[in-house]
Amino acid sequence: MEHPNATRIRTRWLATMSGDPVAAGELATDDVVWINDIGAGPWRRLDGLQACGEFALAWQELFDFTWTYDVLDACGSDQSVVLVMREHGIARGHHFDNHTLYHFTLDSDGKVTHIQTYDRDRDAITAFWEAIGPVTTVLPTTVER
Repeated sequence: MEHPNATRIRTRWLATMSGDPVAAGELATDDVVWINDIGAGPWRRLDGLQACGEFALAWQELFDFTWTYDVLDACGSDQSVVLVMREHGIARGHHFDNHTLYHFTLDSDGKVTHIQTYDRDRDAITAFWEAIGPVTTVLPTTVER
């Protein structure tokens, strides 16, 4: 039987990454910290829910809205959740396909305070980022108008 936090985080994570702002607010604290492994290319650390949301949008745009997660397994407790996923999409004509583990740390209210990713397919990831060329890491709120 799956821990309720695993079910809740999986459901809200997938909704959030599909662009649901309500799910994002239910998923994480405003000051969430997201530390990415090499799969996220230049976006290695995100501080705050707003930055995470802006990253998710920039990421989907980079991948022409083809990016998706397949949750392969979920494990949870009162303090944390681990999702094992396949993440994939196409950017600039190049396929990204990676198996990854996301570790979510939860506060006493069950909201995510920290996300840490661990990528498995490291050689393929490196080749992908070399193939697509440079990307801007400037998120919308940091662009001077």
